[in-house]
Amino acid sequence: MRPIRSWTDAVCLLLAMALVCALVVFGEIRYTGSDPRGALLLSDSLAFHQSFKLDHYERETLDRYGYTIHQKNGHDYYFFPIGTSLVSIPVVIAGKLLGFSHEEHELPLQIATATIAAALILLFLYRFAGLFLEPRNALLLALTFWLGTSLSSTGGTALWSHNFATLFALMAIFYAVRPVLRQDTVPWLLIATLLFLAYLCRPTLALLAPCLLLFLLFHTRKAAILSGIALASWLGIFVLWSYGEFGQPLPDYYLPARLVGGNLPTALAGNLISPGRGLLIYSSFIAAVWLYRWSARGRSIFSKPWWLLPALLWPLLHLVFVSRFPHWWGGWSYGARLTMDVLPGLYLLTLAAWPRDLAEVRRTSKVAVALLAASCVISVFANACQGLYNPYSARWNANPNIDVFPAYLFDWRYPPFLHNQARHAARNARHERATGVTDAVVVLRHDDSNILFTNWYNPEPYQRWSSGNFASLTFTLPDEQQLQGVITIAARYLDEQRVRVKLNSHPLGSYVSSDVKIARTFHIDPTLLLPGQTNTLSFELPDAHRPDPVDSRELAIAIHSIAIR
Repeated sequence: MRPIRSWTDAVCLLLAMALVCALVVFGEIRYTGSDPRGALLLSDSLAFHQSFKLDHYERETLDRYGYTIHQKNGHDYYFFPIGTSLVSIPVVIAGKLLGFSHEEHELPLQIATATIAAALILLFLYRFAGLFLEPRNALLLALTFWLGTSLSSTGGTALWSHNFATLFALMAIFYAVRPVLRQDTVPWLLIATLLFLAYLCRPTLALLAPCLLLFLLFHTRKAAILSGIALASWLGIFVLWSYGEFGQPLPDYYLPARLVGGNLPTALAGNLISPGRGLLIYSSFIAAVWLYRWSARGRSIFSKPWWLLPALLWPLLHLVFVSRFPHWWGGWSYGARLTMDVLPGLYLLTLAAWPRDLAEVRRTSKVAVALLAASCVISVFANACQGLYNPYSARWNANPNIDVFPAYLFDWRYPPFLHNQARHAARNARHERATGVTDAVVVLRHDDSNILFTNWYNPEPYQRWSSGNFASLTFTLPDEQQLQGVITIAARYLDEQRVRVKLNSHPLGSYVSSDVKIARTFHIDPTLLLPGQTNTLSFELPDAHRPDPVDSRELAIAIHSIAIR
């Protein structure tokens, strides 16, 4: 089928693209100051200094980019994937010609680039659906998918590395599927280049390549082999460049060892069904459409099982890999951000079950149709509305800090997609009660200069990490205070940790850390606490280790606060 058959189809497509662009441009939620920060700095360096090194910028300028800049072999580099920066060079050059600086106008330049990516993604979603559906139905699916997934709630908030990675993955699958359907020549070099660009933007996209090449292999062996050779050539050039630039086969961010660690069962559940990051919660229509297809009792577009390689196997592999990441929830973000990369595969899966026409809908169970329609509306509300325009969906990450208290990712009492001012205040009050702050006589903060921190790293904005297998805090309690003997430790942990706690050399107890627990409370003999005197709370941490090969710190526990009453 041709996706555009008349001028009305073209007008509808243009209006849909205008809607998507407007939603991104006028969105109120921005994450431009988090991980995406610095991508356009590298674009500027490549465009005007022809260098991946950032040494030519003032130290004051680099310091403003924080953790996105790191030192390697005595030089300053952008830490995150370089693909987005390479693709964004034309935008930075055009911005410079129009008087926009990457330093002073980073936010509008990021949003402009994200808008371009969003429009192109919608265009290819439409073209892809047009291979199987009538034009109006294809546009309905394409627009629903963009509005009802993290394509809007993540891709519309900043220039993440996901934006162009998702676009290139979508294009690679499209250009692989179209010639198979039409029994036409496979553009093997284009597919290989798109796969490489997707990987360059987001290293986890490496998982798409074997799935898509195997899909091609079942249809045309020659094209699959040629595409594999071309992709290997691109990767070989990248490795040679990395050796020349860094003296190692891959840049630090691309090293697979970064995905080692974490609690896999917890992370899998979190990435699929948690109210904080669950893919099937924020985009429930992806599951509901298959209930519809079962009820309709019609055949899907998958004539052979190998169609499931890019549509299902790739998303499953990706889910397992990102769930191995210790920081599996993706920090301060909204919804299913880390599964945005595999939405092109899930789009093919959704397309296979989507209603073919009104006649099919009329003969299908009204319950299944209503469930699909309701899930589409809810998904659009959760992503395009709450994710782009509700400021409290962003504040949900900050207070309490989700990176310190990831247990809140599973808290159905206050899901981000239903957050508002009243619920935010209630959640904060509940958090203070859970961490013992409300009734505490003394609260030891991670950045309190009156506390002697032994074997701890420098404080971060919301926490302080332990260093090595032993750490302690020495503090003075106020004199003449009536203490009940209750100590509540609010902290997060690096993977699973065994923790033994002592107060003034007296054992208080031990426990194994968990990401689903807000705080640990010890009820002790009040006489162990010494009002008006020096007290030492110590932690034995036999499982301290490095978070990844790039980070040399030996971490175990990150203290946020300790409440004593």
